[in-house]
Amino acid sequence: MATAADGVAAGVADGGRPADEPDGAGPGALAGLLARLSVPWQADDLDRSPYLDGVSPAHEVTQVGISLVAENADGTFADRPATLLAAELSWLRSQEEMPSSPVPLHGLSGSVEDVRRRLVSFASLAGLAAIADGTATPCWSATLAATLIDEAGVRAVAELTEAAGIVQIRVTGISGAAQAIGLLALGRHIALELDLRALGPGDVQRVAAKAGGQRVTLRAGTTEDGLMSGELLTLAPGLLLDEPGSAEHIQAISGRLGRWATGGRAPVDGDERPAPTADPAAGAGSGPGSGPEEIVLASAEHLTAVTDPDTGLADFQTLVFTPADPGTPVPAAVVGSLVRYAGSATEPGDDLLIGDDFFLQTFDYASGAYLSLVGPTLLRITSEIDYSVFLEDADAARSRGDFPEHLLHPLVQLADSCALGTLHPCAGRLGRRLFVAADGTVRPAPGGAIFGHLTTAGFQPLEHAFSGHAEILDGVPADDPCLAEVVPAEVSSQARQVRPWLSRFLWSIDALRRAQREGIKRPTVSGFGGRLVEALAGELADVDAPNAPLIVADRSAALLVTAGDLRVFRISPAAAAMVEILLVVGSGERAVELACGHTRASADTVRSGFATLIATFARSGVDLAGIAGIAARSAARDAVAVVATATPGSSR
Repeated sequence: MATAADGVAAGVADGGRPADEPDGAGPGALAGLLARLSVPWQADDLDRSPYLDGVSPAHEVTQVGISLVAENADGTFADRPATLLAAELSWLRSQEEMPSSPVPLHGLSGSVEDVRRRLVSFASLAGLAAIADGTATPCWSATLAATLIDEAGVRAVAELTEAAGIVQIRVTGISGAAQAIGLLALGRHIALELDLRALGPGDVQRVAAKAGGQRVTLRAGTTEDGLMSGELLTLAPGLLLDEPGSAEHIQAISGRLGRWATGGRAPVDGDERPAPTADPAAGAGSGPGSGPEEIVLASAEHLTAVTDPDTGLADFQTLVFTPADPGTPVPAAVVGSLVRYAGSATEPGDDLLIGDDFFLQTFDYASGAYLSLVGPTLLRITSEIDYSVFLEDADAARSRGDFPEHLLHPLVQLADSCALGTLHPCAGRLGRRLFVAADGTVRPAPGGAIFGHLTTAGFQPLEHAFSGHAEILDGVPADDPCLAEVVPAEVSSQARQVRPWLSRFLWSIDALRRAQREGIKRPTVSGFGGRLVEALAGELADVDAPNAPLIVADRSAALLVTAGDLRVFRISPAAAAMVEILLVVGSGERAVELACGHTRASADTVRSGFATLIATFARSGVDLAGIAGIAARSAARDAVAVVATATPGSSR
């Protein structure tokens, strides 16, 4: 072990490459690492290295990590040489950005003695290599079979994994609730995930009841073929929660309630479920793993019908919010997690309370400007008057840059934003959120279209309920189910067509909130009331691609905020001006001319600056080049339209 670590240290000291290694192959270069790894494992092992799963071929690997074993030509597995592992560790540490999450450590299978030997060797090697190159050792995650942990003993596994720097363990192959409960002891030492996909709802409930406040998450549920849908549950199936016991529970509950209220379908870490194929009008519970994520009940009398394992709407990943009613007992068999609340989740002027630590106020949209905010507040469109006020606010922001102050408050959230925007994802359209009214009608939201009714026989869909497949006009869905009973479809459809930028208005509200937290004193949003570049102020006011990033800035600082997922990048005001030109007119000669006039730089310098910006953001997954192409085509169309309007009778 010492020899291997010393070899790594010597390689780092002299630039990280042997004397016969080609120039440019330093310690962080792939070519240099491959040269060091080429003996004695040759080509077969190179396919599985570096910093890759050492068992699967490199081109098949979807999650990087380091493996302690390699596959021989005859299909058997052997421990990988310490020198090769040490080189991988050194290469990993040499990268500019160390992994922020635990790195998977593969090859922990086989006999107890095999796994013990590999862990002990790796622990020694990682420690020596860290001392040799003077850097920190990454933390690791591992997947272990439940039978192996049973055989080795929970205490021994905890000690070995701690010595190796493993901070997260996933346990697979759990065959029963008793075995899973025994494994819970690991949660006192390490972040633990128990894979309970093979267990039934009753057994999962038994395990959930024993988990307590430990660092344990449960992977649970079934699909038609007996496999899990992939949802990581922070609130386990069958868990009844009257009093949130921790800040984590409160955060999870408020986040899920907020997602239900807004109607958004934001990606969730660990969410591997495929998009549902069932028509929401046919009932959201048409198949395990495809059901709603949140259901809010107006009356506890519908709890049994909603959570029934055979006929209910809930699924394993569903969180059901139900009124606290002492006269309505919790059903013996429940699918989904339950949170009981007091008050109302829908009526303007009412509060929703969960335990002693969380409350949510609901008001109609038109009252928002006159409220004294004391806590989380939801503004809901409850009438056509509310909708008209919302459109007036959006128009004022677009034309003058005047965003309503109350909408920028961090405690305020807009309900049903999927129906208010033009590109916002709609959980209601997919049947992912539901509201069950006191009379048993099932809707995607309190003001939404009626999907059907709950009866003693289960959910009965309407024959002509909302189809879930809106007509697309000019790239904008013409209708949405989540406000269909409050705002006539023809009114909302016309508003969305006339204002294709409504989602950008909603995203701008979130971006302005973030800018205020970042210390930007008087932020403005490009395209709302003006532009950063004066030459753009009077032209092309509506050419922003609907999915183009937002630029929020004042004289001293700027942010680029991506549409939809709202990732934030802090950039200089000068860079913000260049990006604005790209987004409005593309990267052609018109853009170069504008940038030269704004910066007084040469054309070559401007072109180089555009290329650098596009490449820099491309590395972070932001496609400025593609969006710039859309802007250029839109600008060309607008120019042709202007010529045609100004030259009557022209045939060009």
